[in-house]
Amino acid sequence: MAMDGCCPCFAGLFKKRLVGPSQSESCEVPLLPIVRLDNALHRSLTTLGHDPDDVTDVLCCLHVTEEDLARPVEQLSAELQKDVLSRLKALAEEEAAEIESNPEVLAVFAYGTLRGDFCGSGDKWGIVSSTGASWERASVKGFRLYQDPRLTFPFAVRTDAPWDVIHGTVMSWPDLDAKSACAAVAQCNQIEGFRPSTPEAGLYRRQAVEVELLEGEVRRRALIYHQIWPTRALRAATAFPHGDWLETTSPMIQ
Repeated sequence: MAMDGCCPCFAGLFKKRLVGPSQSESCEVPLLPIVRLDNALHRSLTTLGHDPDDVTDVLCCLHVTEEDLARPVEQLSAELQKDVLSRLKALAEEEAAEIESNPEVLAVFAYGTLRGDFCGSGDKWGIVSSTGASWERASVKGFRLYQDPRLTFPFAVRTDAPWDVIHGTVMSWPDLDAKSACAAVAQCNQIEGFRPSTPEAGLYRRQAVEVELLEGEVRRRALIYHQIWPTRALRAATAFPHGDWLETTSPMIQ
């Protein structure tokens, strides 16, 4: 859920700026440091064998400061170092996907690159085609859709407000047995950097929500992946007020 307070990993993202005719008022403006391959932190993580794209995703989503980016990983605070490495582990392809024996529900609501209508063949990652998934257009209430301008994929923020709606697709596996469907959900978890054994240590959080199918006004349960951002930090993100990422984003450039 978006929070008004500033959690520790966002503490260095704000600066004071004088505004107004009298220049006597001040407000906090979010800063998004530029994450580059030649940042000392980025370079030290890729030297350890981590995928460069994964490193960029994690460093942006953790909102490290310019000072953090200028030092190698071993010089970070113990807490930040643990956060960075645990999120990279959740994304690592060489890490076996954690297959849950009983996830909350065997369906996934997607609003970005996992959408079943991302392109002609389905989602960007080939989950639809490789697992035999079925998908339907759907929406979910209580979330807002944003994108970090430094990255090429969106994220959802939980608001619990019924007027906040995100549009996407819900993916399920009605033709698979439960074990195979659980394995398919595990693939989605790995793409989103979510590990059930450490649910707060990955790139995204996950929860079961009620979604409404576009056709027939049918409601069903599905998993959604979302992130936690302070409200003020969201000023630096690109908002999608209509809640549909593909409405204004071309999959061809992702």
